[in-house]
Amino acid sequence: MTDATAPLELVKIRKEFGGVVAISEFSLTLNGGEVWLCRRQRRRQVHLIKIVSGIHQPTSGEVRLGGRRVHLSDPSAARRLGVEVVHQDLAIAEHQPVYMNMFLGRELVTRRLRRLTRTNVRRPRP
Repeated sequence: MTDATAPLELVKIRKEFGGVVAISEFSLTLNGGEVWLCRRQRRRQVHLIKIVSGIHQPTSGEVRLGGRRVHLSDPSAARRLGVEVVHQDLAIAEHQPVYMNMFLGRELVTRRLRRLTRTNVRRPRP
């Protein structure tokens, strides 16, 4: 049974790559305060995370946010709707602290020279 007001729902998600079925049918309901953790090595979970983050589109099924069906066309569309995925890939910027990696490519900068300051990155966003 799913809750229509659940922040995130995946309903009968199917993902195919050509003739290969990566996900046959998967449903998940995440309620407020819950976090979904996936082991990176599991192929099915990798594809699900990519669907939730807008990297891949499901072949069939629905992604719902707050009970409303949404189309996550790319990662920036997912981010605009409040979906954020933190990938565990240390090869991207392994010498930077976690908070810098989380905002990599969309850092807060000063207005005049668009200079990055660590204070801006650490500051919570509204």
